[in-house]
Amino acid sequence: MGLFKSAEEKAASEKQKAKAKAEAAERKAQDRYLRSPIGKATSARERGDSLLEVVLKVEDDGGRTLSDIEAVGWQLDRAGYAYDVSVSSLGNSDDQVSSVYSQSILTGVYLFRRT
Repeated sequence: MGLFKSAEEKAASEKQKAKAKAEAAERKAQDRYLRSPIGKATSARERGDSLLEVVLKVEDDGGRTLSDIEAVGWQLDRAGYAYDVSVSSLGNSDDQVSSVYSQSILTGVYLFRRT
């Protein structure tokens, strides 16, 4: 056994590293998909769930995500909306509030029924 790898051993090692890297990237992409609303809808349908609840930040996507969920085999049954408000304040040296900042995000809660 020598101290250095032969050309074939180096090539095999590089090939194995590339394969492991590709598999890790594929697993990461699959995990990201399963955490997405569409991935959750697909998984719930495969499990045979009759209801699916999805909470989404309301954005300017024009309902595209909701349409994609319906395309997987769900029908939107109910929708509710709420503001998620966060408030922070800054104090001055006299322990008095000097500034108050607030931010609100419109959140939608959607209930789908299996079609």
